[in-house]
Amino acid sequence: MLEKLINQFPNSLIVKNNPLPSNEYHWFKDEDNHQFIGIPNEELSDGQLELLQALFPHVEQTDGFQVIAGQANAWYEFLFKGEDSPLFKNEFRVIQFYLSSPSIEADGLGEALVNIFEKPAAIGMLSPHQGFIIEEKIDFSISNEELASAIEAFEGDFYTNALFYIGSFHLPDNFRERSFEQEQKYFRFAQQTMLKDKVVSFDKVLPVFLVKELRENPSLAFKSSMDQVISIFQGDPDLFSAIKKYIENHNNTSLTAKQLYLHRNSLQYRLEKFTDSTGIDLKSYSGTLAVYLACLEYEYFKDEHFA
Repeated sequence: MLEKLINQFPNSLIVKNNPLPSNEYHWFKDEDNHQFIGIPNEELSDGQLELLQALFPHVEQTDGFQVIAGQANAWYEFLFKGEDSPLFKNEFRVIQFYLSSPSIEADGLGEALVNIFEKPAAIGMLSPHQGFIIEEKIDFSISNEELASAIEAFEGDFYTNALFYIGSFHLPDNFRERSFEQEQKYFRFAQQTMLKDKVVSFDKVLPVFLVKELRENPSLAFKSSMDQVISIFQGDPDLFSAIKKYIENHNNTSLTAKQLYLHRNSLQYRLEKFTDSTGIDLKSYSGTLAVYLACLEYEYFKDEHFA
């Protein structure tokens, strides 16, 4: 039943925990599989909505909002209710986060997040699992790498897994509702696909999102053309790790060899062997791009690819 539903509504979303409040989706609970499916409002007719409500429990989008720190209520009204923006002159960004454990106490959570982000303007929980942070742009904002390290410690302290989506900076007067809606969509996608990454942003989510779209579009030849590369990775996962690290290091062989504890010549031999097998030149931009997309498909969708 669920598979037929997804085929009927290909833009639907599936999440394992209570979904974020949203004006864009109708959410239904799949009690047999302990998950939720969200279907875009615009894709549902009145008759289809009535039928689905008869088949699945319909998740009412109640507020259930909790202020953790700062003027979170005002920001909640601005972001989700369309009210006027809070009195805020500086650039800000919305950081959305997901916590696998719903048992974290508000006071402890607020203290930990304030310590990580130093001066958040607001922290609010939309559900027991999901919340947002409003961060003002300052001269020394925490980097994504520093944030990832801090979140690892946070996970250990609170016995939870976490995912943070770092939004773009905006001025309140220039903030566009559509921009935040897009960030919400990327955050939901990351929840489905990229939970192990801990910290994601537009530039990290977009390539994985594109790979998913390419591989699921039968009119495009991406999937079949990358099968050879992905099969090589399947047979040699260490080669996959080496090539992905090599590309992320801007094709720096010495740095990559050092990080992988390999002799430089050993790494060079493996890269050349890969080029000989595939005919793809990793020193060219187009070759690097094609192989990196294959790396992302193998990393995030290998279970589906080889199912």
